[in-house]
Amino acid sequence: MSALQADEILVTGTVRQTGIEGGCWFLEGGDGTRYELRPKQAPDSLLVDGARAVVVVKKRIDLMSTCQVGQIVDVVRVDSLKVGS
Repeated sequence: MSALQADEILVTGTVRQTGIEGGCWFLEGGDGTRYELRPKQAPDSLLVDGARAVVVVKKRIDLMSTCQVGQIVDVVRVDSLKVGS
């Protein structure tokens, strides 16, 4: 794993999809914090409901969303991904 930049956050959590607005995605961290993932920005391999992941993200305070399921972020990199049992 590479060192984090000052504006990056390391999140360990579970990827979830909601039925809101046709399917919104978020990463729920172990502390319950939710980070909204945008399908056009996040890698397809990450967008699997129930996947466990370690992801480095950057907050996007300049964007708004109809989903409103968490802080909007850009995925910088996926350090670990476990899909299925």
